[in-house]
Amino acid sequence: MSSSTISSRTVGPPIVTLPVGSAAYATSAKDKIIIYYTSIQEYAAAIYEWAQRTGRMNSVESLVDLAGSSDNEKEKFYKVPVDIIKAACEALQREHKAEVFYSEATDEHGVKFFYM
Repeated sequence: MSSSTISSRTVGPPIVTLPVGSAAYATSAKDKIIIYYTSIQEYAAAIYEWAQRTGRMNSVESLVDLAGSSDNEKEKFYKVPVDIIKAACEALQREHKAEVFYSEATDEHGVKFFYM
């Protein structure tokens, strides 16, 4: 969403004012909205810091494992839905800190982290 307020054209009168980056359309039809209690950028920073701290740089990690591995229980991104983990990793990719790999055969995705 480009505005910090949900448009009245979209869902009626403004219900709540949200910081920029704390919500996104869930579908291309723009009929559903996801509201993040932690921004994608905050998740991206936490994931990148984790990759550096745990020696995961230049290795490929599963997005499912990032979100669900019991080794990550104390991380901000633990048990976060994979779609949000994917969006955070795509944000890192735009910053050239990672590359996201998409599997056509399965719905598993991976990410490789790079030093910057």
